[in-house]
Amino acid sequence: MTLHRITTLTCCSILFSLATACDLGDKSIGNDTGADQGETGDGDGDDPTGDPGDGDGDGDEAAFGVDCGEELVSIIDDLDSALPGFEDYVASDLIALVEGTFVGDFVWAPQDGPVTNEHAGTSSPLTLTVTHDGGEIRLTEVELLGQAPQGDGDLEEDELCENMLEIDVTIGFATEDGLFAESFEVPMVIYSDLESLMPRFTLSLDLDAMQGQLASDDFVVVDEGMVSKLVLGGHFDGDVAGGGLNIEVMTMDWVGAGSIGGFDAVREP
Repeated sequence: MTLHRITTLTCCSILFSLATACDLGDKSIGNDTGADQGETGDGDGDDPTGDPGDGDGDGDEAAFGVDCGEELVSIIDDLDSALPGFEDYVASDLIALVEGTFVGDFVWAPQDGPVTNEHAGTSSPLTLTVTHDGGEIRLTEVELLGQAPQGDGDLEEDELCENMLEIDVTIGFATEDGLFAESFEVPMVIYSDLESLMPRFTLSLDLDAMQGQLASDDFVVVDEGMVSKLVLGGHFDGDVAGGGLNIEVMTMDWVGAGSIGGFDAVREP
């Protein structure tokens, strides 16, 4: 089976890649103009949910050929207690970075390639809400904090091992056109690199269990293929939230993945 990237487009700050690229030919979807919908992600590989399969935020870097030593996972009950590696930040500070209501637009990428998307090229006003109502907070401490990782993984030259905080939050994601009307609990992942402090989340969506009107029938894949994954991801930077929607499709002969939409939103006062 051949692996294809459905699109070279990275839409609205998408922070993860769903597949390894290869020469696509007619398996490409999207175009260069789509990149103007938002900033591209930083591509630093920090996201523990880079594997499109789970979106559970397990932080297992060893799976990528990178080893930061032994890990110690602890539950944080005191929101104002010190967090190793996060300097002066406490959990309540980090929760405040993401809580609130953000308004903006969700934009579907233009139609192009092996997947026919009924909503391609359209957009709709978006309301994104984030709340923390006592959800569990987990701190993962690594043995080699602040040191270069061991192993043969593909890392930037100056990338160092970081501690990770996961905050279970409730996210509301609703568009005015009714395609999205979702409410879900998901770990908000924050790394201890304070120079690029950027909370982020990823979530695998089930098209057969959507709360909005988006459905599997909205997508038609060539060669009698099917949608095998749909992953929503986002990040928060100050008062701005951004993210994207990635799709994976498969047929009997090939698998493809890429971005089909994205969003940018601003926190309401």
